[in-house]
Amino acid sequence: MPLRGTIGPEIVAGRAPNAPNEIALGAKTLGAVHAKIDDTVQAGAAHAPVSYRVVGQAVFPRVAGGDIQPLAEGAFFTNRGFAPMERDNNNVSRYILGRFAPNADRAEVLATVSKLPDFNPDPAAQTTDLGPRR
Repeated sequence: MPLRGTIGPEIVAGRAPNAPNEIALGAKTLGAVHAKIDDTVQAGAAHAPVSYRVVGQAVFPRVAGGDIQPLAEGAFFTNRGFAPMERDNNNVSRYILGRFAPNADRAEVLATVSKLPDFNPDPAAQTTDLGPRR
């Protein structure tokens, strides 16, 4: 069955990022870093800060059941734009969407998925700080 719909954030001002150096932020995140659309912010990771141009304001969906996830906090990148942050950050949410085949062994599938490298970040990695460019 093909994927239908989207799971990404809703852009409420500006536009979604479409280049590796672009970012959309939630309203509270924009306020916390004293930035607005068209400003440049830096995301600092262990290897070096990366500059991003703010191109939009986003509202983030609640993805996991009862988890509390603020709608106005967060950052939305392109896959290539997010790569430097993911490489050096063990504080990343990872979700996988799928459907079990009718005869699948659910425990085996979940055990296999939990062993994927993308779901097991390096515990020694540094956290990422998002802030205005100085």
